[in-house]
Amino acid sequence: MLAVLSVAPYPLLAQRAPADLPRVALTDHPALIYSKRVDDPWNAIFYFLFSRNLQVRLSSDFPEGAPFLDLGQGIQISKDTFERNETGDRAIDPLYPTFALGFGGMLILRDPAYEKLVKSLSSALDDKSPRPAIASAIMQSDLWAAYDLLYVAFLPDDEKALGERRKAVLDLIGRLIRKIALTDDEIKALPENYSAAVSQQSFPNVFGSNSEWIEVECC
Repeated sequence: MLAVLSVAPYPLLAQRAPADLPRVALTDHPALIYSKRVDDPWNAIFYFLFSRNLQVRLSSDFPEGAPFLDLGQGIQISKDTFERNETGDRAIDPLYPTFALGFGGMLILRDPAYEKLVKSLSSALDDKSPRPAIASAIMQSDLWAAYDLLYVAFLPDDEKALGERRKAVLDLIGRLIRKIALTDDEIKALPENYSAAVSQQSFPNVFGSNSEWIEVECC
């Protein structure tokens, strides 16, 4: 079922200049994800990586989106657009909606987001607050995913405008990844969360000794 079929009014076909992104914006306020402190730089970093306000079109799986436009092959999208806030990590990947196009990356490199992101990353590098190992592992995973997405240069016009900022943010993210890296002992002590999911959420026990699941490698 498709909750969001497209970001309007821009088809996700090619990168556009930063000024062409008014319909993808940051949400109003950071959520208190890593602590209850409103000034926690980790909360701010999570906000810049994951929180988005989008103008979207709904698929026909959502009757409230009527009337619909018929795109053929059984695909219908709402004629009107709707506002949607993506908060938390529902987007799964950071810098949503980036895919391979750079939308999310360009958004956080524009003013005023860029200055605030740099401040948050710098504050996190200076922060001495103790963090649970599981929180550090999750943050490092999110930072690494963002690093990979920002590592690739934009198309020439966008890179000319934002390339130096992209590299500056990459440097800060890379330093923070190193700072919060877990020790071998901390990694070994992390909870085995898949076993918990098997017992609590009825997940298949794919790693069990009698499992009939097999790993398939391609290419």
